[in-house]
Amino acid sequence: MRFFLHRALRAVACACAAFAACVGTAAAAEFSLNPTRVHLDRARAVETLVLGNADPLPLSFEASVKRWTMGADGSWELQPSDDLVVHPLVFTVQPGEQVRLRVGTLKPEAGVERAYRVELQQLPRGSEGMAIEVLTRVSVPVFIQGPSRAPAAAVSVASFGAGGLQLTLANTGSQYLPPQDARLRLLDASGHSLAELPLTVGYVLAGARLPLPAQPVAASVCAQAAQVELELPESAGTLVAPLPGSLRRCGG
Repeated sequence: MRFFLHRALRAVACACAAFAACVGTAAAAEFSLNPTRVHLDRARAVETLVLGNADPLPLSFEASVKRWTMGADGSWELQPSDDLVVHPLVFTVQPGEQVRLRVGTLKPEAGVERAYRVELQQLPRGSEGMAIEVLTRVSVPVFIQGPSRAPAAAVSVASFGAGGLQLTLANTGSQYLPPQDARLRLLDASGHSLAELPLTVGYVLAGARLPLPAQPVAASVCAQAAQVELELPESAGTLVAPLPGSLRRCGG
């Protein structure tokens, strides 16, 4: 997995340096990281991350650990934690070389899966001249898993509001739901498809809920829809939920 400076970031960096007439150039690191998701358990309490430097200059990083939970509104809540051991915490990767980063836990036992984030913050290189350096922060998810590993997803809320179709995805299982490209279908009372929409779903941690962005739906579809199907190809299959007719708002 490579992290590159997108054109949008170049534009932002240039705008931020407008006072200097953009005399220098924007510099962003190019590197690889593998794996990009870590699973730990009783049988495997330590994992190794390999960070490779594809940049012509040395890259330095500082690692930190955050406990990762989700709020009722689906937002990420990150708190500093010492539950994981990361070594080294500060390191430099020379051009064309790799560094191995060990991530482990002293508490591998877990009933419900525990989630963390190992954040790798790039440190300034002290470039000469007016070069603008864009520092990268990489956040690696780490899951400490129990003996039971099964997400249990359900559409806990499905309704039509002023903004369109509103869904809340709940995970009552013991393992996270991964981010994925989902497919949303609206069916009438006879099971005929009225509309099909692509939908991107983010992480849903074990025991958490994720309100999904409201999906605009034509008034005619809203009036006829009796059921919603949410296809999650990477995890839970297809979820089905009714669409109550009461308090339905179609077309605002």
